[in-house]
Amino acid sequence: LFRSRMIVTFLGTGTSQGVPLIACTCGVCSSTDERDKRLRSSVMISINNRNYVIDTGPDFRQQMLRAGVRSIEGIIFTHEHKDHIAGMDDIRAFNFINKKPVDVYCTKQVETALRREFFYAFQNDYPGVPELNIINFDNESFSIGDVTLIPIKVFHAQLEIRGFRVGDFTFVTDANFISEKEKQKI
Repeated sequence: LFRSRMIVTFLGTGTSQGVPLIACTCGVCSSTDERDKRLRSSVMISINNRNYVIDTGPDFRQQMLRAGVRSIEGIIFTHEHKDHIAGMDDIRAFNFINKKPVDVYCTKQVETALRREFFYAFQNDYPGVPELNIINFDNESFSIGDVTLIPIKVFHAQLEIRGFRVGDFTFVTDANFISEKEKQKI
């Protein structure tokens, strides 16, 4: 019996500003230890040589280059803060190389922010823009090909965001509250 192999790559584990922080001279920010050089939060899940990225922050381009990523099947957004969406423009390289739009999975609230922040990507008459297919989800499980994602509703202060469970791996970022019901999904 063939089993799919899932590889999880932590592309970034830093804060919303990354580590080191600009202009900071604390021990961590001035450290020469490579573990103190952390890009903004993002994860890539690879199953059967297909890559799915959760969040495209400002470091997305650097993360893709560093990891040697040649294609992505989809981008899944946790929420609309800039440190999670700002790199979306860089999917243009994948559009050009793979000659197809990138599927983008998000809640309606994230879609609203994407349409505001990347308005030019939704104008058909502008050449060279990111090509994407928006696919909305709420809090029910959904599939991308053979991959099933279970959204986990969590809160970041008052902002509702999503974590995700894929197989036996769960990714939750920016959370300060998870209800008991949602914890059961983990």
